[in-house]
Amino acid sequence: MINPFYTQYQELIQKQFKKEGTAVLFDIVTPEILTKIKTELQKVKWIKDQNLLTHSYSIAPLTPVLKHITTSIEFQNLISKMCQTKANSFQFQLISCTWKDYTLLHDSQTESQKYDFILDFTPDWDAKAGGFLTYANGTGEYTRLPIHHNMLAIISRKHQPNRFIQYCNHYANGKERIILLGTLN
Repeated sequence: MINPFYTQYQELIQKQFKKEGTAVLFDIVTPEILTKIKTELQKVKWIKDQNLLTHSYSIAPLTPVLKHITTSIEFQNLISKMCQTKANSFQFQLISCTWKDYTLLHDSQTESQKYDFILDFTPDWDAKAGGFLTYANGTGEYTRLPIHHNMLAIISRKHQPNRFIQYCNHYANGKERIILLGTLN
């Protein structure tokens, strides 16, 4: 289910993650599983979640394949080794962004998560459309995650405590940015 390449190089990836607080892994799930995910995502019923002062996007329950991935021993072991903690208290949210969707940084934002995990299932996204998931530390430094289909990003919130999704502009009209956002306390 998880690309076997990453189990071979976990120690190297773990060193990088410990140093930088961020790891981005491409082609994380096998092509067969990716095809199943794509099929399920086409059938998902999205519900608009909006608070004009903080966010606008759509959410949906996890699909059966996504539930299976996130509860699999492979995934949990990968995360446990990367974060050097027992990875069993995940919370996940399936998010879809399109034109006019965003999240904002604001003073009332108090998130206590230690780690974020982003599985990106966004095919054919034009970078001009915005929608980048960005982590900022409050000093002007930030990490902008690439938008890449079949990618897993692991972020230490200790290094980058605040996150937002850049406004999706008119270039996003008719397209969807789909991410599975996971947190671990």
